[in-house]
Amino acid sequence: MQPDEVVKSFDCGDKDLNEFIIDEAPLYHKALLAVTYVLESTENL
Repeated sequence: MQPDEVVKSFDCGDKDLNEFIIDEAPLYHKALLAVTYVLESTENL
């Protein structure tokens, strides 16, 4: 995630993780506490 990148939507099926990615991950990154990576598969499952 880039410092100026905003996640507008994310749904992995886990409500807590969704909220973390959208609401908290940017704050952790800005405070230099954590770096969050999200991988997106382009394959159809």
